[in-house]
Amino acid sequence: MPSFDSEILLNSFLNFGDLLKYLRRRARLTQRELSIAVGYSEAQISRLEQNQRPPDLAALMALFIPALYLEDEPAIVTRLMELAAHARGETLPQSGHISLSRSVRREITETIQVVEDHMPGNLPLQLTSFIGREKEIAEIKRLLDGRNENQLKSRLIILTGSGGAGKTRLALEIAGQVAQTYRDGAWFIELASISDPLLVLQAVNSTLGLTESRDGAPIDALTKYLRTKHILLIFDNCEQVVAETALLAEEILRACPDVQILATSREIFDISGEIRFRVPSLSLPEDESLASDISSQAESVRLFVERA
Repeated sequence: MPSFDSEILLNSFLNFGDLLKYLRRRARLTQRELSIAVGYSEAQISRLEQNQRPPDLAALMALFIPALYLEDEPAIVTRLMELAAHARGETLPQSGHISLSRSVRREITETIQVVEDHMPGNLPLQLTSFIGREKEIAEIKRLLDGRNENQLKSRLIILTGSGGAGKTRLALEIAGQVAQTYRDGAWFIELASISDPLLVLQAVNSTLGLTESRDGAPIDALTKYLRTKHILLIFDNCEQVVAETALLAEEILRACPDVQILATSREIFDISGEIRFRVPSLSLPEDESLASDISSQAESVRLFVERA
């Protein structure tokens, strides 16, 4: 294996996915080849590299480190594990290293494919990496898991902001990072193409694979299904049907105690219990002289460099 390129500083990798992609390419492995080596699917490797799902620390040590030929490069392993822990909102042990016995590694190898392949949800794969928003992601994740000043899980969070601010992409990034913490997964419900309020419930039912009840109120089948679910629903682009979506969200939250909703909309729902989170534009450089310094780039510059 070639040594780590001295011209590329480890600290210049700001997220787990980018470093994983670099290390895979350095090892001359395709996504398919790496997926075979570690027992993941090719789609799961893609989601890791696009920062759409939180990495598993134990699996990294047991499977990825050997597959990427990193056993003799502790500095790279440490940085990879730091970024993985950061993506999960966790910290590494003080030693910075996780040790696993051979039997534990074998158990992980045998079970990880089963767990991954049966993870519920329908989050779409993104074709580009996610840039910036570290502060916003951390804050919204704290609201979702109850690590906030009220120590209560926020059950309805609305990401607001102007068109093109990145509300949908931010919601998908957050959902990808927390999906594993929900027993019944994270589900993305696209409402951008809907202008008829009567079709909102139909869109939710269709996404979850439900048929509307012939007996009782139309929403009964949905609330009955969700009542026992631990699930995250993402209502995207609600502004055209905001009133109907708000009523539906309120019905769901009243009847289904373990459901949380993350919505994106230019307009608020204006219902009890909603948390409003305004998504700002990407940060700009404070000093033009810093624009060429990759280690101090603002989010907008990092996005431009990545896409270029």
